[in-house]
Amino acid sequence: MKKLDLNENFISRIWENPLYYDALKTTDNRKIEVIDYGVRNKDSGADFKNATVKIGDSVFKGDIEIHRTVRDWLQHNHHTNESYKQVVLNVAMWDDESKVSIDVPTVILSEHLTRSIHKIWREIINNPSPQFKLPCYPDNQMIDSADKYSFLERLGSQRLFYRVDRIREHLDAMQNDRYKWEKILFAFTCEALGFSKNKSQFLSLADKVDFEKVSLFEDDEEYEAYLFGLGGFLNDENIIDEYYLRLKNIWDKMKSDCAEPMKLHEWVFFCLRPQNFPTRRIAFASVFLKKIFREKLFGELIKISLSGNNLKKSFQKLFGSIEMSPYWINHFNFSKQSPSESSLNLGTERIKDIIINVIYPMLYLYFSSENNLPVAEAMMDEYSRTDKASMNEVTRAMQQQLNIKVSSTLQCQGTIHLHNMYCIKGRCNECEMGSYIFVREKKQDYLKIILY
Repeated sequence: MKKLDLNENFISRIWENPLYYDALKTTDNRKIEVIDYGVRNKDSGADFKNATVKIGDSVFKGDIEIHRTVRDWLQHNHHTNESYKQVVLNVAMWDDESKVSIDVPTVILSEHLTRSIHKIWREIINNPSPQFKLPCYPDNQMIDSADKYSFLERLGSQRLFYRVDRIREHLDAMQNDRYKWEKILFAFTCEALGFSKNKSQFLSLADKVDFEKVSLFEDDEEYEAYLFGLGGFLNDENIIDEYYLRLKNIWDKMKSDCAEPMKLHEWVFFCLRPQNFPTRRIAFASVFLKKIFREKLFGELIKISLSGNNLKKSFQKLFGSIEMSPYWINHFNFSKQSPSESSLNLGTERIKDIIINVIYPMLYLYFSSENNLPVAEAMMDEYSRTDKASMNEVTRAMQQQLNIKVSSTLQCQGTIHLHNMYCIKGRCNECEMGSYIFVREKKQDYLKIILY
């Protein structure tokens, strides 16, 4: 596992979410059960106060300390500091293989993660905590608003090409695959369906789809059974539900020559609105996959682009016409009927996000590769002119701390690009605002830690 250079505030965010790890054990192989995580401490002393932890057969009440590596306990001189005498558990992200011995029970958190550290990192940066703080805040208030907006719009354009490059990388790996553009359309749309919590899971699901196999499907429910089966949702023998049993029966007949299914625990439902549960998103993805084959959806996108007529409205109409199976009008999960009915379509804001983040970059790359530069430029123009998409935790936090009002897609995408590519990576000296504040003002603290 590659060791990301995470700070202790970031590791604390991981520790606070038990979905990120399980089956904790100390370095001397004693089972750990966290009864009470305690209270996060922002002052001197241990990181969490008044916690309760069961280690082996004994219950301890005291503090929990967070570190990057095991040796940090000694390097920070905690063993000689009275403020750390109440620590009952030392949580280290990485095993530094230094073979140091400390007299506090220690757990190596990276050895017990339920998903890759890169997936966790992506989830956390997409969901800043209330303590999130930009290194340049509040000094960035001195910068003229017009300069901020101009910088963000340039970053918004950069983000379009960042997405184009991501698609190009996937495309290059496919070479002579006859379904390469359909695979790109499906995979990146799936990623967008996952929101921040299930993006990587949806990409993994899309990667398991065998397009040659799917091209032979004749029945509508084959698409649904295939995706739900690959997603790990069709293994429960206790569910008595006609729709579920039909899909399970189809999956049981086809699964022998399918990719290894995902594990059900990989999917995140916690803190999601029911309308955004991965079950409903997979239901949409299955119909979307069907339309890719039955209605030549990628070709339809090309036709719309070549027509040049009201592209945004035409794309929105195309995606808005896609409906999930009627089962999902009153279900959020299998066998659990909801008290009220829900739409079988994607919401308008989610459709707008897909058009901005998937369709425009993909079609820009496609028409560029076909040397049809006027249509490629039209995609960029449409991207630049689109009204802003829905705000998320990142854009709201950035808007507040930059003291701006985001009013366009370019500005919205620019704030995301600034956050992801500069702020959280400590690249303040490469940022126009950071350079003004920290370099011109001769300040030396631009690498101070962002609180997550």
